[in-house]
Amino acid sequence: MNTTNCLESDGSLSRTRSATPCLLVVEDDDDLRDMIIEEINLYGIQTKAARNGQVALDMINADIRSNKQFCEIDSVLCDVKMPIMGGFALITELRKMNFQLPVLMMSADPSFENREQAQDLRVFDFINKPFDFDKLKASIMSAVQTGFEKNRAEPKKDFPV
Repeated sequence: MNTTNCLESDGSLSRTRSATPCLLVVEDDDDLRDMIIEEINLYGIQTKAARNGQVALDMINADIRSNKQFCEIDSVLCDVKMPIMGGFALITELRKMNFQLPVLMMSADPSFENREQAQDLRVFDFINKPFDFDKLKASIMSAVQTGFEKNRAEPKKDFPV
């Protein structure tokens, strides 16, 4: 992730956030994840990839530890059903960490229960698979822009480090 080192008035270096929005794509289907990343990168959005919720959670924790006051990830797009840790478990853990940035969920199961659980977890949008890529892109762009503005507005001092 691109960060910039800035010289503070006391002579110390501090890190500042990247000027490019970042989306974390959490999907166990390698081909689908790669396709989403390839398409989204065309629109100037940086991406990170994880194949399950546990890997994503580890990445976010590492990002927070290395940046101390902020997370470079502006939004998360994740599948509902994945091995090891699924999307709902990931979002639950993120909310416990006070990660309030937009999370988009994808699922091949558009059941009422999934949508209701997503709503309870304050999911930004719930996207049915198979999806129309233009609609997915519009939702991603909106979520990333919202997260980018929110994430850069104030440091996340309440993240556990």
